[in-house]
Amino acid sequence: MMTIKFLRSSAAAFRLAAFTAARATEHPPAVRAQPRQRWGRLIGLGLGVCLVVHGAAGAEGTPGTVAVAPPSCETYQGARPRGGDFQQLSDLFGLSIYRWEEADYTRYRDFLLACGRDLPSLRGDVPSEAWDAAVAQSIARLKEYTGYGQGRPRTQLDPDTPDYTPTFRKMSCDRFTRASIEGWAGNAAPGKIEGAPFTVPVEYWNDEVWQALENRFLECERQRQSPHATRTIVGQLIGRQRDRYYWEIDRAQEPRRNERMIARAQEQQRQEAEEMETFRREQQARLATDPCNRTEVRRQMMDAANAMARTRYGARTLVDLTNGRTSGLEPAPGRSCIFTADWSSGQRGVVLITQRKNSFGDDLIEVRPFER
Repeated sequence: MMTIKFLRSSAAAFRLAAFTAARATEHPPAVRAQPRQRWGRLIGLGLGVCLVVHGAAGAEGTPGTVAVAPPSCETYQGARPRGGDFQQLSDLFGLSIYRWEEADYTRYRDFLLACGRDLPSLRGDVPSEAWDAAVAQSIARLKEYTGYGQGRPRTQLDPDTPDYTPTFRKMSCDRFTRASIEGWAGNAAPGKIEGAPFTVPVEYWNDEVWQALENRFLECERQRQSPHATRTIVGQLIGRQRDRYYWEIDRAQEPRRNERMIARAQEQQRQEAEEMETFRREQQARLATDPCNRTEVRRQMMDAANAMARTRYGARTLVDLTNGRTSGLEPAPGRSCIFTADWSSGQRGVVLITQRKNSFGDDLIEVRPFER
């Protein structure tokens, strides 16, 4: 699965997020979060502000999308949080939070830590000695929210896979009840899906979509102050539906998987063809300047080899030498060349022909198969 980097200018966005998170206590939500969740949710709450102020809130993030560069946090020192949750991070960076990798979480943490050091006022009522812990808790809560590292493999998505995670946020909580989740596939037979549940096509029900559904259902349960509004209970309910429709979804996704496999194979073949052509051109360029490939050198070495080889090879002689390359295996003085050799017997192979003088000054020539 591919790593998509945050914007270079995101430092200011994170500083603003920390500021708005620190001030979020001025407008507490209707249902108070548990104490251990407080700072994780507050930091996430504030991060949605930048695009709201810029009029870009609600834009669906897709891989490679470039968000508007946020202003510095100094410009927003008087800004108030506008509500929201971790989901708004997708709007802020133009990249679904369900597609973040470890490097993205690390950058998120580093920016928040830097914010607390550089602009102490942004910490609000959080003491400096507690800021590292507050940030760490926020990262942990965000990973839980996105399902990152929760013990199941994450779907390996192609860059062009549509992001359906914002779909559920556009729907009223009336659509997200235990009855609607348990019967989310309509009136189909058990394990059979008809239509597009919650408007998401069956072939796109991947890990990130299931996680987004879980988050939206949990949020609605908390708004209703349901006694079942816990991550564990909601996760079990969603998990049962994943298991129930696993094979139906897998069959729906099979054509797309086949298309991707064919496309990858074709791309690999194209790359291999390009590499072979590049290699051929490089070889031709080297042969054009190699002394061993000059016509007179090839003729001279073939004649010398044939004169020497008659006593050894009998009637078999060299009829052509091509693609001469300097081997560099023999020290000067002398010459050592690698050729593609055609023999009078009809055989073809690569040979190493070496011309040099012995200690008495006699000319020596050796022909042997090239094995290096």
